[in-house]
Amino acid sequence: MKKILLITLIITNMSLVFGYSINNKISSGNSVILKGINSDLEINPIISMSSSFGVERKDVITPVGFDGTTLVYSLSNNPSFLSVKKLVDYKGVLVKESFLLIISKTAPVGTYTDIVLSVNDDTSSDTETFTIIIKPATSGIQKMNIDPVSSSRFSIPQNLVWPTNVGEADVCLWKDDRLAAATITIDDNHEGDHSWWLEMQEKYNINLTWFLIIDNVSAWNKYQDLIDAGNEVQSHDLAIDYTHGAINDSTDATYIKTITEVGDTINKMLTDNSSITLAYPYGLPKGYVSRDRYIAMRGVTGLMNYANKINYLDMNSRSATNDPHDVEILLDPTQKLYNNVYYRGLASYHYHGVARFGPARSNVETFLSALHERSDSIWTGMFSEVARYGQERDTHSLTVDNIAAEEIRFTLTDEMNDTYFDYPLTVKIRVENAWEGVKAVQDGKEIDAKIVTKDGSNYALINAVPDKGQVTISKSEALSNIDFEKKSFKVYPNPVSGSVINIQLLVSSYDIQNIELISITGKIVYSSVINNGETTHEINLDNQLKQGIYFVRVSDKNSVSTKKIILK
Repeated sequence: MKKILLITLIITNMSLVFGYSINNKISSGNSVILKGINSDLEINPIISMSSSFGVERKDVITPVGFDGTTLVYSLSNNPSFLSVKKLVDYKGVLVKESFLLIISKTAPVGTYTDIVLSVNDDTSSDTETFTIIIKPATSGIQKMNIDPVSSSRFSIPQNLVWPTNVGEADVCLWKDDRLAAATITIDDNHEGDHSWWLEMQEKYNINLTWFLIIDNVSAWNKYQDLIDAGNEVQSHDLAIDYTHGAINDSTDATYIKTITEVGDTINKMLTDNSSITLAYPYGLPKGYVSRDRYIAMRGVTGLMNYANKINYLDMNSRSATNDPHDVEILLDPTQKLYNNVYYRGLASYHYHGVARFGPARSNVETFLSALHERSDSIWTGMFSEVARYGQERDTHSLTVDNIAAEEIRFTLTDEMNDTYFDYPLTVKIRVENAWEGVKAVQDGKEIDAKIVTKDGSNYALINAVPDKGQVTISKSEALSNIDFEKKSFKVYPNPVSGSVINIQLLVSSYDIQNIELISITGKIVYSSVINNGETTHEINLDNQLKQGIYFVRVSDKNSVSTKKIILK
């Protein structure tokens, strides 16, 4: 019987280039059939890739036409970075007598020829000869995600960083200069819990991430409602069965096709939402496949994430622990989880049902309350937000371009793909103590900025997007941002169920320039210039505005104040 080897090829990075030469013809795609040496067809497959892809490349080898029951694979004349091993599923069971051809992430640049793969069973044998070309890493290409590391990317400051000299700047470890970060995610739809989670969102001021099984969606408007309330919907699975076994038992080509379909469907059916992250079906990581479509992937390891060693291809997550002690682990270097210190790290939590099964809602709320009580120290962001902030921070470059008494200019860049990575990083700059307030402008637009004080010195906190141009911050001698936030205006009713939003101005309208209503996606849906002497203002709502979270922004020439409202 003729023997055939089926090699399924895996594209593990957008910078990879494959070419398989078969009788002087190039075959592109995710698979190619290699026939045995006894056939008339001469085969010389060439595997060509960049050295920068950062994770193991694994090609699935599945035999066709062998009669025996036990296959043995071996390599000869192979470089040290190349190996072969049995392919097993998540239960440790051998998958269809298949094997993995593995190229390590440390493969050196070079051309490696005449590598021989031998396959034997108890009745026959076959060999194939092939070449591997490892190309130099391509520079200047923005990244979809960054490679895992075994050592730290940087040293974690034990305390918040306070630059010493005027004009010195630092990118904060977490948004708004918080000590640590957390994210709350919900898997597998569980539509019966949506209203309860929305109550928790409003009560504890957190935005949530749903990882969606698209075949289990009863009505897409239910998920649009989640988005309109300020949450996000990301990718999980098609959900052929509850354990997601079908996708994990599939070939890698089928796997990438499936998870791509999930994300593309979400983006097609929902607005003001971009599915750019994935929760692995059944928690089984396939980062070398998934990283081409998603910026980050979440696993289910039960651990937290070290801030300086986050594996964005398989981010650790804890399953509904509901333990308030987790909060202290993030904030206290003496506290440990499984004998590990996660001080100033990132904690991801994933929930499933909290109505029909799973933890009691009261236990979940106790944990959310504990997290909220430390919101001055822990930033709780949506999953895509913490994934973007982390990778932008880990690859950033910050340059202070000019320092003057009343103005400082700086440039912030990163190595990430700007199509997906447009989340602001918080930059802290030491400014003169005469700066009572601060105004920041990037790309011709005013951005969030405020003054904070530490030990008698003033600092500006600015939320700037990498690669969006130079940032200019300037001195404001008027009302400081902190006071402006507290005293500038009141908005009522909130939530808004009628057609009018009332704004009561608490500072002189001679100092106020503009009132804006902004959607959760950042779109300005209403704008008005304040009339001199005006102390109240009405926003008449457009009937076409969707329900959900909006922001009222009031600005004067030196400061900006924003308050959240909910339209019902």
